[in-house]
Amino acid sequence: MIAAAIARIAAFSARRWFVVIAGFLLLALASGYYLAENFAITTDADKLLSEKLPWRQQEFKLANAFPQRNDLIVAVIDGATPEGAEAAAKALSERLAPQAELFRSVRWPAGDPFFARNALLFETPAEVDRDSQALIRAQPFLGALAADPSLRGVMTALSQAAQGVRVGEAKLADLQHPMTLISEAIERANAGADPAFSWRPLISGHAPEPSELRQFLFIQPKLDFSALQPGQRSTDAIRAAISSLGLTLDHGVRVRLT
Repeated sequence: MIAAAIARIAAFSARRWFVVIAGFLLLALASGYYLAENFAITTDADKLLSEKLPWRQQEFKLANAFPQRNDLIVAVIDGATPEGAEAAAKALSERLAPQAELFRSVRWPAGDPFFARNALLFETPAEVDRDSQALIRAQPFLGALAADPSLRGVMTALSQAAQGVRVGEAKLADLQHPMTLISEAIERANAGADPAFSWRPLISGHAPEPSELRQFLFIQPKLDFSALQPGQRSTDAIRAAISSLGLTLDHGVRVRLT
């Protein structure tokens, strides 16, 4: 019975071959249209779970309230000196921010002018007193550097400090810390390494805090969920910028992406 049915189908197909081919073509077109309208591939992991789940609804509300925290790439920048870390963060931020086709936003919170003008508001009274006393002690040194902010100015300031020691207006121990810092920087430069010289400990009299040696950039990439890795183009652009700016350990800077 099955063999007879197959024979009849084969005979019909042989006699009406154009009808059979046209039918298969129409079926293929209809199937292709249905697939195009109803099936798609996305690499968005958020689509794996229903948007109707209660906790997902809360997640959406939080994301809408704080959109600047969504889909972040965090660049962690460590420098041998506070100035080096800040300069690296500023350079990388300025390099990435204009690339609007790759990044929705690039934020460097510590670089906000508000913090530059009002940094003392975030210190404790003891810290403000400590920094004020350090500035008072460094006033002659700062005056010489303001007049000539170069290595020559540093040497002039140290020479004036040495004269103060000779006439009894300063102690030799007061020069030990700045002389040590300058000597170490010169030795590193002679060895071909990054000098990593910082003005802050020279003026403040104490080593920088670990937090001063680290900066953060908060980067929101434009994601392409049709690609296997949605943020690959943005990540590649960040790494290219890091390389072109020379933000490497050889220059006293380390940049990591999270």
